[in-house]
Amino acid sequence: LDGAIQIIREAIANDEYSKRKNLILDARKSVLENHNILAWVANFVSSNHDASQNTPTGTDDTSDDILGRHIFRKKHPLKAAKDAIFRTRMKRHSAANPFQRG
Repeated sequence: LDGAIQIIREAIANDEYSKRKNLILDARKSVLENHNILAWVANFVSSNHDASQNTPTGTDDTSDDILGRHIFRKKHPLKAAKDAIFRTRMKRHSAANPFQRG
């Protein structure tokens, strides 16, 4: 522990940070952009995402926007109705099985 404290004191006294600032900033940028789990997931999704697979045939809705619940329901009333039916069934299902988690 004493050796580590001595190294830190010498680094501060010799202003090692200023000498290596550019390298430190490059390493920080690399960690944030390349070695961060969220950045990795975003890059993976972007490289494997095919927007043409998400649009049903015969529709003109090619937007990749993620809509909020209320806007989605206004733009897609049929899908909203299907979702409401699904949610009702799931509530009934979980009420019928009170010991099942979910």
